[in-house]
Amino acid sequence: MPIKSKIEPNSKVYFHTYKSVYLIDPEKIIFCRKKDFGVDVCYLNNIIESVEVSFKDLEKKIPYLWKCHSDYLINLNYIDKIIDINEDLIRMINGVCLPVSKDNKHLLINEIQRYI
Repeated sequence: MPIKSKIEPNSKVYFHTYKSVYLIDPEKIIFCRKKDFGVDVCYLNNIIESVEVSFKDLEKKIPYLWKCHSDYLINLNYIDKIIDINEDLIRMINGVCLPVSKDNKHLLINEIQRYI
């Protein structure tokens, strides 16, 4: 069962860069992965879009995405399973396993319990 969302329905986030304007629908984001130049955004339909925005900007504009690791933001609604608390991994609903930093592991469990 998905965690109750903090995302406003039908809210879109715009990012303007010197080359492009990106329209991101936060409701459909499963996770975001930091790259050297930009961010990969993985959506519910398993499409991964590379956007030329900074990870920090994405984190600021979409604060309800949770930082599980220095390189990943996740949507708590789409966690499928905490694989093994000792392995520091979570599986998202699309089957992708993502790392959870040791510092954030207990914060993640607390955050999930807030919604249960």
